[in-house]
Amino acid sequence: MFPLNAVLVGVEEEVGNYVRRGLANQLAEVERDCCSIQHALESLSAMEEQPRLFIVHVQAPSDIENIAQLSLTFTGWPILALINNRVDASHLLKVNRAGASQLVGVPVDMPDFNMALNLIGAQFGHSDSKAKVMAVCGATGGCGTTTLAINLAQEIASQFGLTTVLIELSLQLGMLATYLDVDPKITLPDLLAEMDRLDVYMLQQALTPVSDRLQILAGPPHMRGSSQVTPKHLLKLIEHSQRLAQVIVLDVPCSYNDMQFEVLADADEVVLVGEQTIPSVRSLKMVRDTFAPSQAATSVHALLNRYDKDVKGFKVADLQPVLEAPMLYTVARDNAAIKEAVNQGKTLRQSAPQSPALADIDALASALLKVSAPRSSSANGSGLFTRLLKAFKK
Repeated sequence: MFPLNAVLVGVEEEVGNYVRRGLANQLAEVERDCCSIQHALESLSAMEEQPRLFIVHVQAPSDIENIAQLSLTFTGWPILALINNRVDASHLLKVNRAGASQLVGVPVDMPDFNMALNLIGAQFGHSDSKAKVMAVCGATGGCGTTTLAINLAQEIASQFGLTTVLIELSLQLGMLATYLDVDPKITLPDLLAEMDRLDVYMLQQALTPVSDRLQILAGPPHMRGSSQVTPKHLLKLIEHSQRLAQVIVLDVPCSYNDMQFEVLADADEVVLVGEQTIPSVRSLKMVRDTFAPSQAATSVHALLNRYDKDVKGFKVADLQPVLEAPMLYTVARDNAAIKEAVNQGKTLRQSAPQSPALADIDALASALLKVSAPRSSSANGSGLFTRLLKAFKK
């Protein structure tokens, strides 16, 4: 996120719409909207420990003197001045001398405005770090991938305290909204239809909140035909999403096409989901073998969903050598708890916090995040694991 909250000063509505959009794309919060520099001087305290970013619309010669007063009063607070594009160079120099660190022309050119924000952010230690992307993909259809992705995202958000976005990458028919009993106003196809103008702000407005730290982007609610979406489109959308959270969980459909494999290859961590059947194990190995050996060894994780330790010939010890996986994860079979959660439109944490499947999902999340597993929490799942959050940020 941008390191400074913004204070708008004398920014008219038409110009302000562009400014607010640019700030939103940088995840900068508009803390206050002052009608004039004098209003800003009266309503803010120079004793504040945390500096703010002033964005001042310079429209009259007197504004230059006021900028100087603002700069002297709030030492160390950067000022971005919005200047009419038709003014001469001497006027620009006066605004700069008064204390403005960045000048942006009006009408606002968004790339120029973003560049100015980036330079100010860099001066205040802004790190444009991106969220970790975890892709969950079934080796075959019907492996319970969506249910696993939902509960993995919820556990990362609630038990590990990390802001999380769950994206369902289905292009034909999505189930995420149905499973969580939500009615998104905007879904994945809506955004993909606007790829030419998609930005972080638009994506942010499209997300549907599920809990305090979890938001989702669901697939299409109705059956759709084939579309002209390319892997490049999905990768761009995922890249934008990385600015909005600490962790991105992708529910990747089993399609065996370029789109699936390019999304998986671009993810930081890949969870390939299979079951205890010969076709599923074969497919699991086939998909895993498409990755480079170095990536397969470090960031591609094989998992057996609905695992039954009593199924002969399909135990972890039997299948690990076959899959050539350094670690084989499992999520216990708990059909009753999962069925109840789906029927109620809830996560396992909400409906069955004692489920053994949930404990396995926590262990998986811990491995993917590379932090210690959370301690057992109360049934409402309200624990805040600050220590784990600090460990993740290191």
